[in-house]
Amino acid sequence: MNIFQRWKQTAVHNKALVFTGVLVAFGTLFYAGAAVVQVCIMRASSKQASRQTDKLITAASDVKAALEAANIQNRQALTSTLSQSKTALDTTIKASHLDQRPWVVISRFLLSSEPAVNTEIKISFWFANTGKTPAIGVVQQSALLVALYRPPMTKFVLPQIVPSRSILAPGTTNLRGDTTPSQIPEPHLGKYLKKSEALYFHAILRYKDVFHTDHWTTVCVIHTYGQLLDEFTSCEEGNEMDSD
Repeated sequence: MNIFQRWKQTAVHNKALVFTGVLVAFGTLFYAGAAVVQVCIMRASSKQASRQTDKLITAASDVKAALEAANIQNRQALTSTLSQSKTALDTTIKASHLDQRPWVVISRFLLSSEPAVNTEIKISFWFANTGKTPAIGVVQQSALLVALYRPPMTKFVLPQIVPSRSILAPGTTNLRGDTTPSQIPEPHLGKYLKKSEALYFHAILRYKDVFHTDHWTTVCVIHTYGQLLDEFTSCEEGNEMDSD
């Protein structure tokens, strides 16, 4: 008996069960296939979403880097602008201070008398403020020397206790200073009288401006025997002043 004959002899309810089983099997296969397709679609969607997310992250990183670069550039530009503005302001202030500062100089000299035996001499000098603002705390130091050749400029050291300080108004020319009276010893006296040596006057003037900036002036002049008592010649070196 073959399969077909056996199928004919099978009861109807058994045939129904067989048909039901076949349908269930096909249904299971269909749902399984649908599930597989759905999983594949979900995987593809997940990969697409991951790629989109990566692109968004990359774009956000690029935006962040661009913002940071722009911020750094703006800071550098601002720093450069502020630095240039400060430099320009400092230059303007310095130029203004330089234009308004005091300038203290010695305007004239006077030898008390020509040197002689047992005679003390001194040099009187008058300083002037040719600037536009007062010179404050003016301190002068001076020295009188006799030499054949121009001696090195005297190194004046500011004493810890200054005898007196003066305020020199703009245009003032009558503030006077004097060297310490002294005698010219031999053999310098004889050489001076023979014009083989000369009198040298060294001085330094220290003062401040109204902005409390320190300033100074150094002076070196020569007097030769036979010149008028108020006649002095400037040394080749030693006449200087600060330029700030």
